[in-house]
Amino acid sequence: RTIMNFCPTSVVVESMVSATVEGIKTFPLFAIDLKFVNPTAESPASFIYSNTPQSIFDAMMLPFDQAFDLAKGVVKAERKVMKNLFWSYDPIMRVPYANEDWAVALREQLSGCLSKCIFAPMATYLETLSPYMDLININVAQYAAEAEERTCSGDQLLLNDLYAQAEEHATKAVTVADGIPNEMNLGLILIDCRSVKKMLSEKHKLIASSLFEVLERKTNEFAESVIAEFMEMFQTIGIAPTDVEGLTDLRDLMSTLPMKIQSLDPMLKKNEEHFRLLELTKKKMPLELMDMRYEIVLWPTKMAQEMVKVEKNLRVLEFKFKQVMEEEQEEFNQELNTLMDDVGK
Repeated sequence: RTIMNFCPTSVVVESMVSATVEGIKTFPLFAIDLKFVNPTAESPASFIYSNTPQSIFDAMMLPFDQAFDLAKGVVKAERKVMKNLFWSYDPIMRVPYANEDWAVALREQLSGCLSKCIFAPMATYLETLSPYMDLININVAQYAAEAEERTCSGDQLLLNDLYAQAEEHATKAVTVADGIPNEMNLGLILIDCRSVKKMLSEKHKLIASSLFEVLERKTNEFAESVIAEFMEMFQTIGIAPTDVEGLTDLRDLMSTLPMKIQSLDPMLKKNEEHFRLLELTKKKMPLELMDMRYEIVLWPTKMAQEMVKVEKNLRVLEFKFKQVMEEEQEEFNQELNTLMDDVGK
């Protein structure tokens, strides 16, 4: 009956933050933690208690069942005190049996009382957490891959959308715990929710971190593609022509470069937008990526300087080619005059 004094007459779980407990004036007898397990190949994700309802029920019923066996075989006090008497046997105390009507009735009463305030309230409270099931069922790696496919497939590169999705989870990592109390009193049982609040927050943080990693990788890939565009032009004009035709072709190519560089302006702006998104994540950017950012900013100036340098070299080559051509023409004229003299003889 002492145990039943801890059992409320009614426990109604209204929501994850509210429960009405009636008929109890004592403190909860058990304190348990609320947790969740991530999905596996064999089982879905689920919220669980650190102790199952059945284990709590058994822990309460076991002392009652054992009490009858513990009293069996106890020798009466007379045998221990009256040592000078001749005892032909050890007198055993009479004890009640577990199958007596009053014991059976009392056990049923205790069992019903415990069942009413353990199984249904604990199960109902887990059901109130269903809004968070979608979150704990998320496979982070698959979720990040799907986000990458949606925002970065083919020619589209919607890093703004990817950042917004990651930032949403980063924000929810802070606010997700607001809807869950630190503790929930179900009368006989006190549920500690702080662990699951932390786990839910960590799940959001892990998702956000995975999406930010995709953002960083895609920013790096796009920056590399921009550098490749400039590098191709830079290497092409860096090859010195070996004849007049090559010089003419290189000049023709260089005349198209200003327009080609200007056509890369949208890529440069887009690249800078990507890096601004990375700055908003407030994560430490790798030094290599930071170097790439400023390398791209300097590429138009670098190309303009290289074009001026190449143009100067082309003028020098043009003068040399002209001298060679004049010398060749002079030699040709001399050979022609010599041939004409020989023919006149």
